[in-house]
Amino acid sequence: MKLIKIFLNLFLIICLNSMAYDSYKEEEKKFSFVAIGHLYPIMHDIEAIDKIFEEIRKLNPDFVFILGDSNLHKEETHDLLSRYFNKNIFFVPGNSELVEGNLNQYFSNVGYLNKIIDHERFRFILLNSLDSEKEINNFLKTIPSPEENKSTIVLTHHRIWDDTLISKDAMMHDKSYYFKEIFPYFKDVDYIFAGNSKRQYFSDLKTSGLQNLNNAFWVDTVGDIICYSIGMGDGYPKAHFVYAQSIGKKLFVEPKSINFIGQEPIPTKYIKPAKGSYTKELRPLITKVKNFIKNHILDNLEWYFILISFFAFSLGYVYKKK
Repeated sequence: MKLIKIFLNLFLIICLNSMAYDSYKEEEKKFSFVAIGHLYPIMHDIEAIDKIFEEIRKLNPDFVFILGDSNLHKEETHDLLSRYFNKNIFFVPGNSELVEGNLNQYFSNVGYLNKIIDHERFRFILLNSLDSEKEINNFLKTIPSPEENKSTIVLTHHRIWDDTLISKDAMMHDKSYYFKEIFPYFKDVDYIFAGNSKRQYFSDLKTSGLQNLNNAFWVDTVGDIICYSIGMGDGYPKAHFVYAQSIGKKLFVEPKSINFIGQEPIPTKYIKPAKGSYTKELRPLITKVKNFIKNHILDNLEWYFILISFFAFSLGYVYKKK
């Protein structure tokens, strides 16, 4: 009888330990997703697309998010991307998908403009950032607060937290509202991922420098919200995306790059120097010109003044004689 009791106690301990271990493993189970945007500059290059999405498939993410400006209004593009990732791929519209009469084609391909995806530890809000402030708020206020164990991630096209670029009306190139106009509905949001081109902020704006080809993403903060700008710009010679993994309710975001020319650092022939920048190749010539001006012009300025005065006097004399 005593042996049976011992055996039963041991069996109970083993079962409880096994259940606790399984629960621990489930808690520690990693969740991951990839976010990528502004693919249209290279969507015509099937070889480049193959390389990018093969790298993504190696990571085996749970979800893949395409954040606009990726020819998603074209049926062949949507079908191609869907074949790569089957049911694990989701879309957000960009200005190239919705302007110029492309909205109906986009909706026909994708089936939604806004969407909510609930996961065990995360809530994803796919947001059409081209909509008006009124329509965005109408959508956001219908979303109930998430459970305490969940983080909320907004995925969109425009840098909605950045008020640098504002369009006159909705469904235009840029967003048409200030962030403060939709911010009250972001109280539960922990992260925002925006897929617009980084080139727009480093090159298209005349007050900014040119595109940095090595820049994979950059981060802003608004209150407690961490905001990632992940658009890849021109996509060549380097394409970028981000790989996010869960650490509890938090995210670890890792940049990923595809270098199509295979040279690091990027050769200078691919770099456009910003205005006012001296390239290394020009420095010797610039130094020679500066030295010539200093040594042969500035140091002999009085002689140049005498010669110019004499020449001017001679011209005046000849003109007067005529």
